Order: sequence, then structure tokens, then C-alpha cells
Amino acid sequence: MDIDPSTDPDIVGDAWLPPFARDSFDTVVLDPPYCGDFQNMNNQKVRDLLAGAAYIACRRVVWFHPTWIEYPAHMKPEKAWLVRVGRSCVVRALQFFIPPAVKEPVKYFTRGPAVKYNRWLQQPQGLPFGALPTRNLKLETGN
Repeated sequence: MDIDPSTDPDIVGDAWLPPFARDSFDTVVLDPPYCGDFQNMNNQKVRDLLAGAAYIACRRVVWFHPTWIEYPAHMKPEKAWLVRVGRSCVVRALQFFIPPAVKEPVKYFTRGPAVKYNRWLQQPQGLPFGALPTRNLKLETGN
């Protein structure tokens, strides 16, 4: 999933409010851009971004970003590494989290880029993400 259709994603959507039902995927990988709104990830942005991922992930959320995060969206850390990327010794945090058993969909954003979704979230009928058909995306191998 990507918000930019030019990347030719399977699904065009925003990670702040992913258009999937609860527990739609075993694992959700977040690898946000390293510039713009994602360059400086404060606690509010991290919590809001990972809350959506935790809602749709049933077993694990993977974070790959230059910012190391701690206990996002009430998730339990499972394992983590610092990964050296290239010769310039730039590092990325590769962290695995276990989503909470009790999950609530995002109801309202107080700050950050996702505030634009509040007008849809506050509609009396809500958003139909739980009713959307989902498909299992299988990783294809060369075998």
C-alpha cells in the first residue's frame, strides 16, 4: 500500500488511516519516507501512525526507519536491530512489535498530517473499513 499511485502499489491508501478491517494481515511493515512529515518523528506522529498498523496486524508490526521508537501504540517490543545501510554507515532501526490483544480503531487525530481525516472519522455512519473485502497478498518466490 502506498499513497503515491506512481509507485504502482497494489492498494492506494494512506498509512495514517489504512483502509482495512481489524486483523487483516499477519504482519504489517512500516517503512515511511525519510523526508517531509516523516523526517522528524515525534511521539504523537509515531503513536498515530503505528496505531493504524497495530489495528490491521494480527501478529506483528515491523518498523524500518532512521528513528528508533519505544513502545508505540501499546505494542510490546519483540526484537530489534540497528541495520547499517551502505558504506556511509547510515543506520536504520529494524524493530518488531506485537500488537495489543484489545484494539480500537482510530477515532480522532489531534495533530499532524492525519488531522485531515477527522471530518470523515466523525461522520455518524463511520468509515466502512471493517466491511471492505480484503485479499491475502502472497509473497511470490522463484521456486
